[in-house]
Amino acid sequence: MILTKNEKKILDYYIAVFKTEPRFQRSLQNIATATGVSIKTVQRANARLIDMGVLLWIPGHGKLGGMPARRNEYTFTPRAIADIAKAARLQNQRASWEMLTRRATPLGGQAAVRYG
Repeated sequence: MILTKNEKKILDYYIAVFKTEPRFQRSLQNIATATGVSIKTVQRANARLIDMGVLLWIPGHGKLGGMPARRNEYTFTPRAIADIAKAARLQNQRASWEMLTRRATPLGGQAAVRYG
């Protein structure tokens, strides 16, 4: 699968953050600001990366009753992590998203992947 320019930009941002925070929490607004794209573009890119089997996402929520708000939480699938590590060994971040997308297969339009 081929990524758009903005999807590559967002994935590169996620890879950079992942190197210091394996399970990272960011709002859609923070991701959009950091990558110079709109919130809607981040939402579309997230959906595509989830469908490709690259990204895992626990959706956040605002305050619910007495429960505090929770941020969106992201990480990569085990296969994606292996590809990122391989690319890091090669010292080539661009290879990261190329490896991820070359082996990616759609998961049937899944909206979100929840994990423990």
